[in-house]
Amino acid sequence: MNDLTPIQAYIKENFSENSCELMRDLNLMLVPCVKIPTTESGMKEFNHILELAEESGLENVIEFSRSGGVTVRRDKIRRGVGLRVLSSVLELVIVDFPRCIRFQFRSESQKKGLDISGRKAFSEFKKVCRRFGVDLEDYAIEDGEEIKKQIPAPLIGVIKAKLGVLYEGCHHIDFHSAYMGALAETGEPFRMIVDYIYNKREKEENEEKKNQWKAVLTNTFGYMQSKIAGYRWAHFSLEMIKRTREKLFDIEERLEKSGRIPLFFNTDGIWYAGEIYHGEGEGKKAGEWENNHENAKIYFKSPGCYAFEENGVFKPVCKGRYKFDSIKPRDKWTWEDFFKLDEYNTIEFAFVPGKEKLGRIVQE
Repeated sequence: MNDLTPIQAYIKENFSENSCELMRDLNLMLVPCVKIPTTESGMKEFNHILELAEESGLENVIEFSRSGGVTVRRDKIRRGVGLRVLSSVLELVIVDFPRCIRFQFRSESQKKGLDISGRKAFSEFKKVCRRFGVDLEDYAIEDGEEIKKQIPAPLIGVIKAKLGVLYEGCHHIDFHSAYMGALAETGEPFRMIVDYIYNKREKEENEEKKNQWKAVLTNTFGYMQSKIAGYRWAHFSLEMIKRTREKLFDIEERLEKSGRIPLFFNTDGIWYAGEIYHGEGEGKKAGEWENNHENAKIYFKSPGCYAFEENGVFKPVCKGRYKFDSIKPRDKWTWEDFFKLDEYNTIEFAFVPGKEKLGRIVQE
């Protein structure tokens, strides 16, 4: 242990199975990744790792390519770290010969398989495309950054619901894999590709694998329009969200004309009150819709926080993390807990780069 640097000793003691030998080319997709949750204890652990890296004499010398990888060959790479901040992830790559490892400070899904990155999801989507003889590189564009600016925000928020009011007898229309379903609606070859992935997910019995297929359907959309992808498939993302918004507006109009009360948009679905609605576009395929919640009680606290109860089961839907999350797991919350949330602030984290040091995560 005396011959090891502080960070080497820490990795050996805690993450020996999560690191790997430095390969000829530093391919980040092959470097094991340790996910650290976005909690106060997670913040302290991540900052401790940064401190140990500094004590080991590691500097921020690893640069990331446009595609998010590291292109430096093994014979050119130096001991050091690479830090990058993505939309919801802080990633730290550590190379301290002969080992390398990645740490990500990120929110983690409670369900195994759903937490794969957009890059990994897109990689799996490309594999399926190749299976059908489709090379997505043939669809890449050069002006994607300009297209990205045209992408509207997802539909999230109040329609006719009043905040702070408990509604009963409410239902929810959900579009199956809405964004990928919208891509399928552009026609072949994407209809058969999306249907293949969607059917694999529906038929898979292993929960983790089922969730992995779901992640391919949900996480690919964001990567296509991302800087890390060079915005090269932003036109797909634009088409996917435009079609989804149009379908939601159409359903809203149909609900209102039929005497129902459209209450609230939530990205790929809509809550409403009145009799259960059935109509055009209803079905089981990707891009079609069905009522996935019926006769529920629902309370909208804010556009980003609401809760509903269906068949005696309570479910909160709140963006971000609350301090109350560290007191009681969200799947154990009750109506009483939900109504007390205003007593607890949401937890926000930010990374502050250092001029001489590597920087630290702080709680805002």
